[in-house]
Amino acid sequence: MQPSTAPSTALAGTPASTRPPVLQIEDLSVEFLTEHGWVTVIDSLSLTIGEGESVGLVGESGSGKSVTSLAAMALIKHPGRVSGGHVTLDGVRLDRLSWREMEDVRGKKIAMIFQEPMTSLNPSFTVGEQIAEVVRRHDGLSRKQAAERAVNMLDTVGIPRARERARAYPHEFSGGMRQRVMIGMALACSPRMLIADEPTTALDVTTQIQILDLLHDLRAEFGMALLFISHDLGVIADIADRVAVMYAGQLVETASADELFARPSHPYTRGLMRSMPRADEATETFFAIPGAPPAPWDFPSGCRFAPRCSMAGSDCTQGPIPLIPVGAADAASRCLRTTAADLEGPHL
Repeated sequence: MQPSTAPSTALAGTPASTRPPVLQIEDLSVEFLTEHGWVTVIDSLSLTIGEGESVGLVGESGSGKSVTSLAAMALIKHPGRVSGGHVTLDGVRLDRLSWREMEDVRGKKIAMIFQEPMTSLNPSFTVGEQIAEVVRRHDGLSRKQAAERAVNMLDTVGIPRARERARAYPHEFSGGMRQRVMIGMALACSPRMLIADEPTTALDVTTQIQILDLLHDLRAEFGMALLFISHDLGVIADIADRVAVMYAGQLVETASADELFARPSHPYTRGLMRSMPRADEATETFFAIPGAPPAPWDFPSGCRFAPRCSMAGSDCTQGPIPLIPVGAADAASRCLRTTAADLEGPHL
């Protein structure tokens, strides 16, 4: 299969800010209808992913990562709705496309690897048939050509005896192999943009490493932009060029991966990093961020992390906190205390 774009290696070393944008999320807000009325779960989120760039989206469960990915795919349905902002793919506003037009875009120009492959794959069809359906729909291939493409994709993602295994059903694969099938299906039409929603969750460590290595290789081969969603900062450190941290429906920090892991500027990011177990530290207790994230219908009017933050002051609760440029280029933090003096010591 021929890639549809230049390999990402051509962009190696190119700053993210100068790469041609593939996906632009601008002031995106998403609401869901609940017993409390319409509740905002994504609040004015903006994110740009450049050509050949890998962006990690990280945060606790419930922070809004998966909803953001569904909005990027134009898959928000009732009882949810996009209440503000828009998503642009290669300069095309997706909110201006009809549902039928979006069906032509999904799988061809933007594709997604969902969290749980066993529930995403149809148990009634072989994995080869499911991949072939995608390429027949988007590339207009014959049944024979589509079946051959499916075998090639299974081989590309490292499934042994690909021709034989193409005739197998999802339940005949292990969790790691099903995830490889989902990756093969997502890449079958060489999309410009790939969204991977926690593709390594619930996999053993060895399989996680294999999946990450596979994504590294395929990203270089196909030159695609990647949005990788995870709650695991260790995985994000491996896969991402740039990191965006979410909390309670907002972006609270963005920076290059090197900058963020060396000098995290938001107390929430610092808390997440302190919560990670370290192989070089023997301990029987682990750090945990105190408290719990607020419910969407009970977000604080000021900094949403303030009730859990030891650095919070009265000014943190007076009104919305904007993303403030900090440190290196393209880095920003939704915190009023991001100076070097404020961030000294083990504060949250």
